[in-house]
Amino acid sequence: MSKEELLPFGSVVRIKGDTSKYEIIGLLVQNEQVEYDYCAIELPKGYLGKDSLVAFNHEDIDKVIFEGYSDNDVKSYIDDIKWFKNRGDNNE
Repeated sequence: MSKEELLPFGSVVRIKGDTSKYEIIGLLVQNEQVEYDYCAIELPKGYLGKDSLVAFNHEDIDKVIFEGYSDNDVKSYIDDIKWFKNRGDNNE
């Protein structure tokens, strides 16, 4: 995972090399033994079953079109996810 700030749920992004828009619906997801920063659905199609989910990392984002809702609870949750993901990196 990148050291950059994770985006909250509901954020809409473009992924490098793709012109589609994706809405983030999950953070720190695992797909076939690989962990990703995000899970998203393509807009405007939405969720069409598990095969319609796209997993990617923060560094794969080309452009943030819309940043989702965030308050102290969301920020705390994202901080917990970042700590969990990086726990082996710095022995906090």
